[in-house]
Amino acid sequence: MAQIVNLNRRRKQRKRQEKEKRAEQNRSLHGLPKDARRKAAMSRSLQERGLDGKRLSESGEPAVPADSQAEEEER
Repeated sequence: MAQIVNLNRRRKQRKRQEKEKRAEQNRSLHGLPKDARRKAAMSRSLQERGLDGKRLSESGEPAVPADSQAEEEER
């Protein structure tokens, strides 16, 4: 004898599974915690500052950051 299947339950179950699948995809795309975003921003900032310090000016000499120029003028 065949097992009786409630089609309404199956439909609702499938809808819940699809909703959970979409939620999982959204979490993976948009779900970075605040501290992880902050750490990523800090590391990007440090990396950019490091690269700016190594950048050459048009004359071929290393560019001096603005903070260092102000310190040198005070001396």
